[in-house]
Parts: sequence; C-alpha cells; structure tokens
Amino acid sequence: SEPSKASVVKPVKLETIDGVSVKRVILTEKAVKRLGIKADATVHEEVVPHLQTVGGLVLDAAVAMSIVKRTMSGGAATPTTVAATQPLDQPSNALTLMVMVTVTPGEFERMAPDRPARLLMPSGTTGASEILTATPAKLPPILDPKRLMRALYYMVDGSDHGLSHMQRLQVELELADHGSRRIVVPTSAVFYDPNGDPWVYMNTAPRTYIRQRIALERIAEGKAILTSGPPNGAAVVTVGAPMLYGAEKLGK
Repeated sequence: SEPSKASVVKPVKLETIDGVSVKRVILTEKAVKRLGIKADATVHEEVVPHLQTVGGLVLDAAVAMSIVKRTMSGGAATPTTVAATQPLDQPSNALTLMVMVTVTPGEFERMAPDRPARLLMPSGTTGASEILTATPAKLPPILDPKRLMRALYYMVDGSDHGLSHMQRLQVELELADHGSRRIVVPTSAVFYDPNGDPWVYMNTAPRTYIRQRIALERIAEGKAILTSGPPNGAAVVTVGAPMLYGAEKLGK
C-alpha cells in the first residue's frame, strides 16, 4: 500500500529563528546529495597580502635627482626634458637606476612607503628574474599640483637586472596592512542574493544550514576578506549555496 501523507518525509524543513528574517534549513541526507551541498571550509584567520600594482618608469639616478631638485625648487621637470639636458653615455647596465611611480593622495595614505617595492619584469628582459626588488630612495614624495599625484622613487637593487633608462614596467607596492592577519573564507563560500548582497551559509549541525550576511572588504588570491560575518571557526558551505537559497525561499 502507498505510504500516508503523514509518513512522507519532506526533503526540506524550514525553521524560524527569533530576531532574524532568515530561516534554518534542514535537509534530509538524500536532499544534501541531490543538491550537491558541500561545507568543507571554515571561517578562519590568515596572513593576507595587500599589494597595489601601479605603473613605473625606470630612470638614471642622476635624472631622477634632477627632477626632484627642479620640482622642489618650483621648476617644471619631466623625465624627458631632464634627460635631454643630461645625455647618458654609459651602457644601461652600468647606470645606477631608480624607478619612479606616481600614486594618488588616497593611494599614498594606504601604502607603506618605507617598504621595498617589487618590480614585475617584462617577459623577455635579458638576464632578469621575473620579480626584482627595489628599495625606497631617501627622497621626499614629490607632489604634482596639477594632477594631485605624488611621485615616489625606489633604488633598483643589484646590477644584473636587464633594465634600461626610460623603460616602463609594472610595480607592486605594499599597503600598510600587507601581511596582517585577517578573517577570511574561500570566495567559493560567498553567495550573492538577487539584490547583490553577500552572504555565506553556515553549516551549524548535520544537514543544517543558516544564511549569514557578511561584509566584504576585498577579494585577494581566491579568498574573501571579511569585516563582519560568522564567528571564527564556523563551517561554511562552498558548493551549493544557490541551491540552499532556493530551498530556503521555496521550502522544497
């Protein structure tokens, strides 16, 4: 005989939670497998890099110093005009080189100007590694009043770098919180609702899930850095969050 309606176990059970609009979603084991739900990550602390990539210009140190002196004395100076008055008669690899980068005032406030920069070497650069370090030069940040940009200078470390005067390249600058410990989850755990608000689903008990709103600071290297969200150590869903959302809203 067919089972009675009272004996049929629904795949989804919803429970109200006092004080919040979300509901506790409880699934049968069969429903978990059917929806492909996986909760194989936790909210945790981790050392997180925080770098900003900007454009850089390689300059002979004498040219860079002339730019700084002229600008500080109120004169107009650009790498091109200064270089024209100081012809370089040495091969590039014999020069003492600097890298000039320009940043906005907001970028300057967030960065750590006393830390080394990383030069991302263009592919095909002769005799160079993929990443080269440059040390902050003992020069004040130079403000360009027209563009409201600050120019910073870094000394290129070593001599076998393959760089040349007036060469352009990408530079990674460390921000002030680079290397600090932050609360993170994998980006696969972040679910965006139809309004674009970010959430995660916590796995609070076997086959039991609760949607929790999060505040995202940024995404870095496959990790979402949180400023608010579930407690440290909470298990979170990494596969199937949209399916859980549908189950929570539709009850099936």
